[in-house]
Amino acid sequence: MERKTFSKNERIRKKSDFERFRALRRETTKMSRGPFTLIRLPNDLDITRIGIRVGRKIGKAHVRNRIKRLIREVFRQNKNAFPPSSDLLIIVTKTPSVLTLKSFMDDLLYGAKRLSNISKMGQEVSSAKKSKADIEN
Repeated sequence: MERKTFSKNERIRKKSDFERFRALRRETTKMSRGPFTLIRLPNDLDITRIGIRVGRKIGKAHVRNRIKRLIREVFRQNKNAFPPSSDLLIIVTKTPSVLTLKSFMDDLLYGAKRLSNISKMGQEVSSAKKSKADIEN
């Protein structure tokens, strides 16, 4: 049985890593579902890393911490569902109506699946453009 862990190297912790999302905005893929906005940025690592942003408008500290714990738990249990070799920034934009693992799992896994499909389509389009350019040259 595979151990499901969530190590430090799977987290986006540095301010510079969070600022990459703003600096490389054109390379990001964005998807919203429920109270979450997921932003994907490809990385050169072989792992998927996540960063979580929950503002003060969402609630008091214990509510924000509960939300972050639930998001980390969804990621820990379903790492394979998230796009590979990418950094994900999960922003909580509204206070979730229900603070349960199931509701978070439904919204985040749907968003992760959509991001994976969008990134695959983008790779197909870019490879098609490259092959078309090679044919013309």
